[in-house]
Amino acid sequence: MLTRSSQYALQALIEISRRSKDGPVSRDVIAGETELPAKFLSKLLSDLARAGIVDSKRGPGGGFVLSKPAEEILLFDIVSIYETFVQKKCPFGNQDCSDENPCLAHPRWKVVLETQLNFFQEMSLHDVAHDPATIDKLNDSIRLTIDATPNACQNPTTTNADGENDPQQI
Repeated sequence: MLTRSSQYALQALIEISRRSKDGPVSRDVIAGETELPAKFLSKLLSDLARAGIVDSKRGPGGGFVLSKPAEEILLFDIVSIYETFVQKKCPFGNQDCSDENPCLAHPRWKVVLETQLNFFQEMSLHDVAHDPATIDKLNDSIRLTIDATPNACQNPTTTNADGENDPQQI
């Protein structure tokens, strides 16, 4: 559900974060460790520098460093450079889908979108680069959220030709 740019930016920043105690990390080292295309990585690192996520150091021993501690960089700060979190159009084709006029999948899809947004707003770069226990706790939280959501796609009803409810399985 993320663009390639977001995925690659996250991978690059995880590598920079893990090497932060060693000083600046060169683009070539990041590309070699992550197997990301060097040219595309250059563009992403430039985007991340403009957004204030990384600082670049020129010259011998130069490279990229995080602009602040990884604990203070939310994943949302990173992915929002490339992603929009506003649902503009129903992915299931309902032209008028909204909270007021939902399609059959709307309640469940809304939970997916809200869960994704919450994940990016709650998780720091440090969490995904250095702290497996945080990921385990978050996975448990996501499971609880999904389990607590009523299954909007199970047993929807439509009206048959006689005006009676006609249950269907999707």
